[in-house]
Amino acid sequence: MVGSREFALLQAEALSAGAKLIAVGDPKQLQPIGAGGIFKALMERHGKAELSAIQRQRTDQMPLLEWIGSGKAAAALGLPKARLDAIKALPEDARMPALEALAESNPKLARALVRWRDRFDHQWMREAVADLARGEAESALRRMDEHGRLRLISGQQATLDALISDWDRDKTDIRSKALVAATRAETFALNQLARARLIERGAVRGAEGLTVQVLDREGNSEAREFAPGDRLVFTQNDHSLGVVNGAAGALLSIKALPHGDATLEVRLDEPNARGESVVRVPASFGRFDHAYCLTNHKSQGRTFDSAYVLVNPSAADREWSYVAASRSRFATTLYTDTSAIRPIDPKGHQRDGMEPSRDELISALASRMKRSRAKGTTLDWERPAEATIEPASPMNRLMRWAQGRMAPRAQRREEQREELAQERAR
Repeated sequence: MVGSREFALLQAEALSAGAKLIAVGDPKQLQPIGAGGIFKALMERHGKAELSAIQRQRTDQMPLLEWIGSGKAAAALGLPKARLDAIKALPEDARMPALEALAESNPKLARALVRWRDRFDHQWMREAVADLARGEAESALRRMDEHGRLRLISGQQATLDALISDWDRDKTDIRSKALVAATRAETFALNQLARARLIERGAVRGAEGLTVQVLDREGNSEAREFAPGDRLVFTQNDHSLGVVNGAAGALLSIKALPHGDATLEVRLDEPNARGESVVRVPASFGRFDHAYCLTNHKSQGRTFDSAYVLVNPSAADREWSYVAASRSRFATTLYTDTSAIRPIDPKGHQRDGMEPSRDELISALASRMKRSRAKGTTLDWERPAEATIEPASPMNRLMRWAQGRMAPRAQRREEQREELAQERAR
């Protein structure tokens, strides 16, 4: 997510220091806020070392291994426990071939593997994520729909309620499940709904809450209620406090101070650079927010066991969709309000007044999710040295001159619109 200008500054510093600069990233993910997609240009011109196999979406072997190791499997399958224990001790990539070979002569084990695959084998999810990265959104959405991971719901509030209900029923540790949205307004709404559920259950002690003014990137303040049990995410680095942008944790307590401020005691999910698991942050710091729901920009680079994604069709381009759908290891579910999707038939006629079918809704959503907004650079317009220039007619020269005058302005306006839209999303 580094723009061309920022990368140039970084490169200049590296050259000045005589350092080696190694750029790591994925040009198919969310684009830089600033102008230019320099990373893709560097890959094309200088080559790259590439990891192409998807690692995050994992097949969950744990339920199967726990069953095998319990001793019940040996009795149920009529197999020696020592043999099953030996399979359990094999490397991860060798276990399944061994079990499949054993299942060829054991119908009970074969049926057990079928039931396990239905619930815990996520090869299909890896294929769906790869489809989204290539812009094959319809194929990805249909895979997700077949596995119950695409929820098409009529009405914005009904969509939010369904998403929150599914998130609330999920027994995954709260640190390992996430809500993901496109805009800060959607993130705020989902955070409030999630927090209300937790207060209702007693997981957040709302009666002990404190109203705090939190600050956004522009320095604007908004009131938020925090209470012991809340999940927090920090939005700015402060090494004196021991926090970094994106660090998350649980609020343990709130202690009032004599001069009117208060101290928030937060247990971090991961120790900070000083090795501390608990930090104390003044409420006046303000650079934090609720962490139940994150914008997609904030979630990029993080991994959860399960993710619940609110898809805003106006924001869900190819890059956004690829990042959002790949946040979890085991279960990502997409939710979208069908009233925000307007199917158009192949002849170009609007479908106003007609109730679209599910297939039409999926196709309409896919048409938005497959479009790419990947940024380019001036290097993309570089003319090869061996290129020949053919004589142009006076009319062609005039048109070329006019295009040359207008293109920079139009391109800058488009870049400004994209930067504004992405800044709002963050």
